[in-house]
Amino acid sequence: MKEPNEDWLDQELKALPDLEAPPELLPKVMRSVQRRSVQRWLLSIFRQHLPFIKNSCLGLALAVMVLVPLFNPGGAMIGFLIHSPFLHFLEDILDVGHTILTNLRIFQLPLGWLVALVAGLSYLTCILAASTIRHLATAKRS
Repeated sequence: MKEPNEDWLDQELKALPDLEAPPELLPKVMRSVQRRSVQRWLLSIFRQHLPFIKNSCLGLALAVMVLVPLFNPGGAMIGFLIHSPFLHFLEDILDVGHTILTNLRIFQLPLGWLVALVAGLSYLTCILAASTIRHLATAKRS
C-alpha cells in the first residue's frame, strides 16, 4: 500500500535538475579517500601481525623476568621486597596498631603501656604459680 505523499515525492525528485559539484570539492574528496585507504592499509598490516607482536612482547617480558634475577639476584630480591603488596599491607597494619596503642588512653595511660603492664603482671603470675606448684610437688615427695 503506497502513501499518496510518496508519489508526490517521487515526482518532485525526478523533476529536480542534476547539480554539478564545485571544482574544488573533487580534490578534497580524493585526498580524504586516499588518506583513509592508507589508514586501512596500515591497520590491516597491524592486525595481520598482531599475534606476532603480542607473542614477541610476552617473550621479551619473560626473558627479562628470568635474566634480571640471574644476573642481579640481590637487586631482584630487594626490588621484589620493596614492591611487595603484602609487605606494604603489613607495614600499614603495624602503623595502625602503633597509632592505636600510643594514642588510645585508658586511665590516663596509653593503651600500649596498659597492655604491657597487664602482660607483664600475667607473666609474673604464671611464673609465681609454676614455682609454687613445683615447690609443693617437691615438698610433698620428701
